[in-house]
Amino acid sequence: MKRGKRITTLFAVLMGGFFLCILGVLTAVFHGEELSQAAARQSTYELAVSRPRGDFYDCKGQKLTGRNQQALAAVAPTIEAAATLTNLVTGEYRTAIASALSNGTPFLAKVPFGTESSAGIDVFSVLDRYTEDQPASNLIGYLDGKGNGAAGLERVFDSVLQLDGLLKVTYSVDAVDRVVNGVEREISDSREEAEQGVVLTIDRRIQQIAEQACEDVLESGAVVVTEVGTGEIKALVSLPSLHPDNIAQDLENPDSPLINKAFASYNVGSVFKLVSAAAALEEGISPEYAYDCTGSIEVDGQRFKCFDGNDHGVVTMEEAIAESCNGYFVSLMQQVDPTVLLETARKLGFGQETEFTSGFCSDAGTLPNEKSLLVKKALANFSFGQGELTATPIQVAAMINAIASGGTYRDLSLIKGIVSLEDGTYNFQQPAGEKQTVLSQKTCKLLRTYMTTAVEEGTAASGAPKETTAAAKTGTAQTGRNSEDGEEIVQLWYAGFFPAETPRYTVTVLRAERAGNGRECAKVFQEIADEMESQGFLS
Repeated sequence: MKRGKRITTLFAVLMGGFFLCILGVLTAVFHGEELSQAAARQSTYELAVSRPRGDFYDCKGQKLTGRNQQALAAVAPTIEAAATLTNLVTGEYRTAIASALSNGTPFLAKVPFGTESSAGIDVFSVLDRYTEDQPASNLIGYLDGKGNGAAGLERVFDSVLQLDGLLKVTYSVDAVDRVVNGVEREISDSREEAEQGVVLTIDRRIQQIAEQACEDVLESGAVVVTEVGTGEIKALVSLPSLHPDNIAQDLENPDSPLINKAFASYNVGSVFKLVSAAAALEEGISPEYAYDCTGSIEVDGQRFKCFDGNDHGVVTMEEAIAESCNGYFVSLMQQVDPTVLLETARKLGFGQETEFTSGFCSDAGTLPNEKSLLVKKALANFSFGQGELTATPIQVAAMINAIASGGTYRDLSLIKGIVSLEDGTYNFQQPAGEKQTVLSQKTCKLLRTYMTTAVEEGTAASGAPKETTAAAKTGTAQTGRNSEDGEEIVQLWYAGFFPAETPRYTVTVLRAERAGNGRECAKVFQEIADEMESQGFLS
């Protein structure tokens, strides 16, 4: 019995010793591999100079990214390199260069064109992904530190645009990544040329016109320009613009450049009166339906004022749209089944997201439900675009496009597809939104006439183009919030089309999260229309 216990104990001791030996060997192996890897890291340092990537193109084949060359220097932080760079760069950039030099690790620096390679500095001419005034920056997005798509269309089409290969410089370094003097660096280039790119519906010239029109006018907001009928977006601006080469700067901006405001939801206000008018006309209510405006209207004990507080007197639909009379539309919608108004809004794209391609959508916004509209005060608010209603500039642009197109609605499109750069054929084409007739031509003809009156003699007059005719509707949407100065924060809209008689383009302008009036929005609309006329887009 005792002998059996001794054998068992001896066996356990032997097995334990064997296990410890195996563990020691494995530890040594893994530790050896770790040391080997560390040694390898300490012996060379690879500095990536340029990674190849496919580009974005506008509807006419013009590049939106990768349009310019830049001089990029791979710098080994030596005394000679420091002396050379000090003479090449100025201002804040010199401070950044000095910091990089003090770290002792190889780094990249932008240098002026014509700079020649010298001791410790290898200069390369490479494509600059983004320009200083990068068009459609909020839409295109930006890359992360490794050259992968991090936001916007760069992220959505990352796998399509990524290419193999790398232009790099390999240095011999010591244990703390400091360059070993006297040892030659190795330059290698295995980059592949792009075989395909992504084509957008954006027209680069129209995009530039829209961005220039916003400059120094809109601090925060969005502009959407569409082609009437096709529903193609020809320009999409979100403000403030994104700085794809300096995202840290944008993170500190309280106006949130990282949010694409064309895709975000805001209070709508009086531009929604076009939907209310359409619902009434489609239900057979006469456009001559009249209302005597005293400056406000009471519904279930709550008083709803016209925004300007004016007494508009007796107005019909045309005058109510031109003068943006709230009371008229509160009264008008008491003649229409609330479900009809809600359904008209849905047909015109409100309350549903717009998908431009898989994984890339604008917000759905919000619509009240049928039950909430049984409350008369809620219906009154909804009738002139207040209450629970929110929508994106994309949705407002699609609604304007449907009216300008004679009642045909389609989701706006932004992406044409993926094109082969070898022969210009499409490897993939993004399907266009299906066309749906949602309003009668008679209704749309009346609405276009009333919007023209608004530009000629109503609230939209300040946005009347000088070189062409236009039709538009203004909107001032209350948010229920005040600024630090005590002024009410509102969302300001100006949405319309031109020419008025034969609509070719729509323009939707939003000035977001500001106090004041809509004169800035009107100015942007006016400048876009006039500039497009002068550049031959209407001929």
